[in-house]
Amino acid sequence: MKHFAEQSGRTRGFTLVEMLIVIVILSILATVAVPLLTGADSFKSRAIGERILDILAHARLEAVKLGKPVTVQFDLVNAKVALVQFAGLDPLPTEPGGYTVDLPAEYQAKVVLTTTGLSNNRVTFRSDGSAVDSVSGALIGMDASIVNTVGEHSTLIQINPITGLAAIIKQ
Repeated sequence: MKHFAEQSGRTRGFTLVEMLIVIVILSILATVAVPLLTGADSFKSRAIGERILDILAHARLEAVKLGKPVTVQFDLVNAKVALVQFAGLDPLPTEPGGYTVDLPAEYQAKVVLTTTGLSNNRVTFRSDGSAVDSVSGALIGMDASIVNTVGEHSTLIQINPITGLAAIIKQ
């Protein structure tokens, strides 16, 4: 008995539906495999860097909005970031000591924070948005930065002293 394809004289190929099913399966496998192959640490490092940027931007905006200084503290031992000097922040922190973000708990990763050019690992934003040293009150240096490291991947964040704007410089 001959197969249908042999009887009709045509060879049978894949249908469009079969091709689409294969493409969908390969896409799903790729979304799972790419983070495993490239390392999830680089994604976490970038996400933590963006979270720190958000905290710095929030502190700066609150200082401008309220017309009062707002200080951000970097706890290098526990990899936490906190707003430690505030008055009337929106939303108002409910805990004594302010608003704290525990980076290792939030991102389920071993995070190492380091700072350069920040006295006591703090930066204060003034009502004009500028970033100053929390001890001396002088503008922070152009080298002021925060580095977060997850595994072998690091993200460098720099703060412009005049504008107070922070940006990820290098990952």
